Amino acid sequence: MSNGFFKELESMLDNEWISLKDFCALLAGFCPLEPFKGDWGSPDERRRYKRISNGKEVKLSKADFTEMQRYAEKWSKSDFDITANSRYPNIMGGNDTEISTRFAFKVALGFRPLDERVCALYEAALDQGLILPESSLPVAELFDNFDRPPELSQSPLQDNLIQITKHKPDTTAGDLFKEWERVKPYYIDEIHPHKDGYQMYKYDFTTHQNKHNTGAIYGDLQSALNRAKDKNKKS
Repeated sequence: MSNGFFKELESMLDNEWISLKDFCALLAGFCPLEPFKGDWGSPDERRRYKRISNGKEVKLSKADFTEMQRYAEKWSKSDFDITANSRYPNIMGGNDTEISTRFAFKVALGFRPLDERVCALYEAALDQGLILPESSLPVAELFDNFDRPPELSQSPLQDNLIQITKHKPDTTAGDLFKEWERVKPYYIDEIHPHKDGYQMYKYDFTTHQNKHNTGAIYGDLQSALNRAKDKNKKS
């Protein structure tokens, strides 16, 4: 998302209304390319999707559709009045509904624990000028508390690895690349995928002193994870 939204994603978010099923797909990291025609209560596994992180059309896995369903279930458990924020409030009981795009983000930003994918998509849409800030939410405070930890090392990347390994010590470089392809975090400048798998991936990042590091490899990231684990053991 660092190089701007591709046209389908921009068109979807630059709209007063959005399909609830489409929005759940976006939160899972994928942009639908056709209207929803799925089975009752389930993601549409027949339509095409593009990965938000790189704008490339991809064939989704069962796990990807499960992730869409997970966001749909979060919606069902949220306390909100969907009728008052629907495009067609008199049409009830449908398999999908169109809701206010701004309202969609407002509800998703209320998910607890705070969801990094929601924040990343919201922040990027704001940067692109596609949506207005949600004034009723302390968004800046939420971002600061969630994905910008204290400066514990020379780079925001290493700071976050320290936080990640504190809660998930078995995290690998491959796990991180997989997640970064879904939603690229603010502390990564660019990801360079490779057809031969994660061990051939490269990435760019910037230190707290604004030093740009380019072409870091899988081994560099795994070493950074190991340093983060060591720091947690000593703290």
